[in-house]
Amino acid sequence: MSYNLEIKAIDDLRVAAAFISKCNSTSHQHVGYCGENEKEILHALEYDFSDLPLAESLIGAFHHDQLVGVLGLDIEKDSQEAEIWGPFIQWDDWLDVAHKMWDGLIKKLSIPVQQYNGFYHKEHQYAAPFMDQLQFEKGNAHYILIAKPSPDDSLCDEGIQEITSNLFPTFITLHQELFPHTYYNGEDIIQRLNDDRKVLISKDNEELQGYVYFEANPEFYEGSLEYIGVSQDHRKKGVGKRLIRSALFQLFNHFSIEEIQLCVAAENEKALKLYKSAGFLVKNKLISYRRKEIFAYNINVNKLLTE
Repeated sequence: MSYNLEIKAIDDLRVAAAFISKCNSTSHQHVGYCGENEKEILHALEYDFSDLPLAESLIGAFHHDQLVGVLGLDIEKDSQEAEIWGPFIQWDDWLDVAHKMWDGLIKKLSIPVQQYNGFYHKEHQYAAPFMDQLQFEKGNAHYILIAKPSPDDSLCDEGIQEITSNLFPTFITLHQELFPHTYYNGEDIIQRLNDDRKVLISKDNEELQGYVYFEANPEFYEGSLEYIGVSQDHRKKGVGKRLIRSALFQLFNHFSIEEIQLCVAAENEKALKLYKSAGFLVKNKLISYRRKEIFAYNINVNKLLTE
């Protein structure tokens, strides 16, 4: 039973990172938003996790000061959306502990959250009933694909190049056409470009045929392909595969990446076929959930009056 558990803030992030890593390495507790590398999880918690303070974004369950549960909300202030990290629990009554942590964390929020997003492994033992009890809507299934270095990755397509500023407007327009509702719009991607985040393009004269946007994380030897887009007039010509192969070449050879990951909707059979032909293998199948809030936050009047 969980009556002797204490739900409170987590002071030691190293312990939390190790706990998340252990839980997330198993399919029956795997959450798609979190990695499995303990050092990477710790880095995310320390520097990249949530626009709110950790005191409002992360909570734990303790039994005699031993951590037995972790729940986090990676909140973006501008969109007022939250990605759910967990619940990660090592306790008999999983659902009871999960609800106690959820209630405790929601009470800490100082801003409204308009949408909560969950992303769980299809074999997760408790995700479906937990999401159902919280009245989340079940969404689409997605595959997590991975690629690792192979002899074929030693060849670079010289026809693929990095995007130049004169093509930014065209790129933004094409990205909006292909991905009208997505987490990074064209302007976001342009602003994110740096030495570790690049857009490669294929063009015919000055006409943009297609592009791939990838991100490298050399510190943890990981990389991801975030977007691959080909204009309608240039499909079925091998443009997409050439872009993918060029991105793999850069990630494996220029950044010494050991594993590249991407996520694709299970229903997108054409994309799956393309990625597999370029060397990707299926690692996990995940199910998405979401809940939109009508009244996302009950204002604490007493708190406002005393500030």
